[in-house]
Amino acid sequence: MAFFDKLGEMTRNAADMVSDNMEITRIQSDITMQQGNINVYQRELGMYYWSKYLTGMQLDEEAMHICDKIVVAQERIHKLEAEIESIKTTRAAEKAERAEQKRQEAEARAAEEKAKQELAEAERAAQKREAEEYAIAQWADEARESDDVPKAVEAAVDLSEAEAAEVENTEAENTEAEKFCPFCGAAVATAQKFCGECGESLS
Repeated sequence: MAFFDKLGEMTRNAADMVSDNMEITRIQSDITMQQGNINVYQRELGMYYWSKYLTGMQLDEEAMHICDKIVVAQERIHKLEAEIESIKTTRAAEKAERAEQKRQEAEARAAEEKAKQELAEAERAAQKREAEEYAIAQWADEARESDDVPKAVEAAVDLSEAEAAEVENTEAENTEAEKFCPFCGAAVATAQKFCGECGESLS
């Protein structure tokens, strides 16, 4: 019998403990809420005195001291915000400078590449002319040996006309408008729709 009495006592103690814990939790929750209310009231009180301070009302010494500290903190905030703007401005200028430098480098590379292409085309044209002149001379020699001069002259005229047409085509290709990306300055093809360097749309 004593065992069951002890078991019942333990059960009642556990139930009381659970009930007490629930009650304590409820009370602590209420305390936390009231502390939050106090913080709100303190802020309201502070705003009340702050508004009086802004209107020039003379407050007690301690309140004036607190308001003065608020003014110092606000001035510090303004100074820090100005530093942020200065950093942003500096970074924007550096970014713009880098973009301009990149554009100039792209233009320089494009001009260098164009000069190389023109030089290569000129060399090919010169080699072609030399080959044609050599061929004409050979044909002329053969024609003189065979007394067929009119045929050699006709062949020379045909080669000259072909050479002139080739020069015209080369000049037409070289005079095509060269384009640059308006965003990064990279050289782009005439029919290209997107910049291969920065990916911006060219349309």
